[in-house]
Amino acid sequence: SSFDLPAAGPFGLTVRYAPEPDDPGAFYILYQAVATPLHQEHVIAHELGHVLARHPLKTVRDLAEIDPQDSGGALRRTSYTTGIEREAETIATLLLGSAAARSGVALPSASDRARSVQRALGDRVDWL
Repeated sequence: SSFDLPAAGPFGLTVRYAPEPDDPGAFYILYQAVATPLHQEHVIAHELGHVLARHPLKTVRDLAEIDPQDSGGALRRTSYTTGIEREAETIATLLLGSAAARSGVALPSASDRARSVQRALGDRVDWL
């Protein structure tokens, strides 16, 4: 199935798909196709934050029930004004920071400014 979140709407949507009442289900994370790859990664990490924090999510029995235009109880990120959204954003920041540290992200050393920042920060990851 294909879902299209409108560009003018929320960036991400998470639902739990469980076709049977006793089925533990699977989580579907949707995001805008028009977003940049970096933004898509952030949205996915944020939505995963909702799953990891066990925030209440809409459960659907049929994938046709997913309506990107209607939140219908699903968590849709448009701001961080609630504790749930702030918690999901904190988890996303931790996930992405940890992933960057583990992948050995390094600053390019092509410029004097980049080398200066690299010297100042070194290979520290503890501040992430």
